[in-house]
Amino acid sequence: MPLVELKGARAVLEGHVVFDALNFQLGAGQSAAIVGANGAGKTTLLRLLAGDLWPQPAESRLFDFGGTPTWSPLRAREEIAFLSPFAQEKAVRLSMDGVDGERGARLTVRECVTTGFFDSFLLHQTPSAAQQQQVERMLRDFHLELFATRELETLSQGQLRRVLLARALVKGPRLVLLDEAASGLDARARDELFVALGNLEKSGTSFVFASHRSEELPVWAQGWTLAKGELTRADEHPIISPTPSVRTDNNALTQVLNQPQDTAESVFVLRDVSVFLGGNPILSHLDWRWPRGVHLRVRGENGSGKSTLLRLLSGDLVPAHGGHIERLGEVNPRPIWEWRRRIALVSPQLQARFHDAISVRDAIASGFEGGFVAPRQLEDSQHEAIERALDEWQLRPLTERRLDRLSFGQTRRVLLARALVASPEVVLLDEAIDGLDVAMREQCNAKWTQLARAGVHFAFASHHDEDFPDWTNEEIVLENSQIKSARPFDVVI
Repeated sequence: MPLVELKGARAVLEGHVVFDALNFQLGAGQSAAIVGANGAGKTTLLRLLAGDLWPQPAESRLFDFGGTPTWSPLRAREEIAFLSPFAQEKAVRLSMDGVDGERGARLTVRECVTTGFFDSFLLHQTPSAAQQQQVERMLRDFHLELFATRELETLSQGQLRRVLLARALVKGPRLVLLDEAASGLDARARDELFVALGNLEKSGTSFVFASHRSEELPVWAQGWTLAKGELTRADEHPIISPTPSVRTDNNALTQVLNQPQDTAESVFVLRDVSVFLGGNPILSHLDWRWPRGVHLRVRGENGSGKSTLLRLLSGDLVPAHGGHIERLGEVNPRPIWEWRRRIALVSPQLQARFHDAISVRDAIASGFEGGFVAPRQLEDSQHEAIERALDEWQLRPLTERRLDRLSFGQTRRVLLARALVASPEVVLLDEAIDGLDVAMREQCNAKWTQLARAGVHFAFASHHDEDFPDWTNEEIVLENSQIKSARPFDVVI
């Protein structure tokens, strides 16, 4: 008997039929790796399997974790762990803002993993000695011992993802559902993760992975393709193939590269800049300049400081005492909201800071002031810019939908539209196209190429070579809180 089975299950979200007659089953010790485009229904499928969403009819889903098979998820959920990008956003939001706008929970890594026993991100109970031992075991298995006392807000996205994976597994669930589990992990961390999870599968744990990137799925799990509401086994449609790089038309590429480069003028200049988060040095004594006419690739392993550098450039973080940063040729400081109008940032931390109840339209409108709510009054030209953004990013059908009713990829498109709506001079993109399929990545590249031809400067931070546009012409590598190398990048036309 399978642990969970769907027989002709129908799923409807806000009047939209995601699945009409879906069939799927997973037995003990079996694992599935599901790949699909944005909007294919990957997250909805995992929510059905987790018991977070009811199918129609209710009896089209059966759980059997021992005892009598049942269509009710109440008892089954004790045996199931579900980790999604939304859980990571919740953890980030709590660490920054707390509950209902109060001071953040300030959880350490060890405390966060411990909360996995209590189905809450707030630690209200004292763990038993056995639970404490299990927490220490998970910290070792996921190479988190050195971060055990660090607060969540000081971690990189890849480090935080490993923490939340340890939290999901700490109770020893029999079924683990992982939505974009390897997103934000560098290649080494991704390989280590799949080895650790593979060992758990050998001991009887079942896994269901879902991703839009086939290379972010383990090869030891049975592959499936999800498209048009149907699941197809990968032995009929192989899925393990690398995500292709997006290529720019040669004419457009030439126009981007022919933009004037003025080595005497700078987009940013950093002098003796250090950044501390929670008392931990993330960037240390940086001296660096970004010349005009240069578009950056920013590389580095998890925790190297890529996200912190982009947040610093955007004005979201400030240098420690003694450090100096010059933005867009201006020496004198400006209020942060003025920089946010001219320097756009898209990052996982930014996505986590939006309130779930804000609508797509209002989220885009917030880009005009760089905040997290829509301005009270908008000019006619701003209304027109929002309408164009809704069409350009294929968001028109979602205009009034709340962000918490969107898929991860849809939410990322909203933030990309928000970043560009006010015509910024600089765009900083931190793993910005994670969660986007190939078709949407091509659309992103076309839009960014258009803006780069018009003189907008770009910086891209990513662990994937295919995420960098082929017109980026300088690369910096961060390591141990320092910029270890900065070199021109040869572009071949």
